[in-house]
Amino acid sequence: MKKQLIIEIIVWIAITAYIIVSFGFVHRQNKKTLCNKISISVLDSSYNAFVQPIDILSIINESNYKLLHRKYDSLNLSEIEPLILNNPSIKNAEVYKNIDGIIKIDVTQRKPIIRIINYNGESYYLDILGNIMPLSEKYTARIIIINGNINEPYNRVLDINYSNINNKNINEIEQNSILFDVYKLAKFIHEDKFWRSQIEQIFVNEKSEYELIPKVGPNLIIFGNIEDYDKKFKKLKTFYKKGLPKYGWTKYKTINLKYRNQVVCEKY
Repeated sequence: MKKQLIIEIIVWIAITAYIIVSFGFVHRQNKKTLCNKISISVLDSSYNAFVQPIDILSIINESNYKLLHRKYDSLNLSEIEPLILNNPSIKNAEVYKNIDGIIKIDVTQRKPIIRIINYNGESYYLDILGNIMPLSEKYTARIIIINGNINEPYNRVLDINYSNINNKNINEIEQNSILFDVYKLAKFIHEDKFWRSQIEQIFVNEKSEYELIPKVGPNLIIFGNIEDYDKKFKKLKTFYKKGLPKYGWTKYKTINLKYRNQVVCEKY
């Protein structure tokens, strides 16, 4: 038992010594190593294309923060990440270095779920986390569009997080914003594969009620207000699967979901 304890102590001493020597080696390498390359990866570029590696490089160059040909131990990489995150299309950025003299930058973009066009024609996105993000001159996301009776200018709603709908501390302007309901509706559609493939546009009428425009068929879906929105979608899905195949997609002009426990249709 005593012999085993001695062996364990020797092993831990050896591990500790190895870690200390390794840190010392890395520290000495950092003093000698020069940054000779910047490697930038946009991790979700197959889904969105709001930013490209050249955009990240431009941000760094415009800040006059020199990376190339500088010694590792003179670089404070924590100063680089905030510069990159100033781009409103970027959700996350990680900057780190390896022993080969390469600074690596991994970027993740924000993910919009709906494009909003207010009554003044001003347009912006609402992302999956409930944040407002601007349009991009380089890329347009193929997502649901919502327009109509929306009076939320970009500058007024920019700093509001719409996932905080149940937060009691939100102010009166935030509480009265229709975008809280829009966020719930858009998030539900986005997270449901069936509805994501079906709904193309949402219109807010003069009563602040929603009308859905599907990708397939000439029907206008009168959705009503946000109340029981999940039940309304469930009711509509049942009608899609059982009613429309029987009577045809072109028979009805409108599909009304405003009435509880029933679907009311208007014929052409």
